[in-house]
Amino acid sequence: ERVVVTGSLIATLPEDAPKPVEVYTAEQLKEQGQPSVSEFVRSLTVNFGSDLSFGQASQDVPGGAGFVNADMRGLGPNGTLVLMNGRRLATTNGGFGADLNTVPMEALQAVEVLKDGASTTYGAGAVGGVLNFRTRRDIDAPIITIEKSMYDGSEGELNVDFQTGWVGDAGNLLLSLHYGRTEA
Repeated sequence: ERVVVTGSLIATLPEDAPKPVEVYTAEQLKEQGQPSVSEFVRSLTVNFGSDLSFGQASQDVPGGAGFVNADMRGLGPNGTLVLMNGRRLATTNGGFGADLNTVPMEALQAVEVLKDGASTTYGAGAVGGVLNFRTRRDIDAPIITIEKSMYDGSEGELNVDFQTGWVGDAGNLLLSLHYGRTEA
């Protein structure tokens, strides 16, 4: 007779233990006031905020307006891995991390945040953590969302979002457009 012994160094966690990955659903994001992707990342306690973050310019990236990156745990924008549906987003603007402004908030189903370093799994780009933006896969008809915010002493802010898509047996297609305008 043959005896097979298997073992594992992976410790099991009790069900009430903190999980290494936090998942924020689209409903939870709406409860937060439906922030933009950059506002959401800025609200994470693990986000450090580098000198290039949130549209600020530097001598390395002139005219950084409109460029937003993530800097989890203060290890720089190239220390945070940004994924879209599990695939790496390309670094832009001279290699200073992925531009979070390219991620459409209205098209998101969930955001997964791995706050711990995950370089053994994902490589050196994930030393500070991982952000995975999962898009919706259920849109097969046009959806238009119009939001007008009024501010005292100004014309307010207008946001228009348009999504349309196709859902098939072996895949799907999603198109998401955003228009935003703030008037003083």
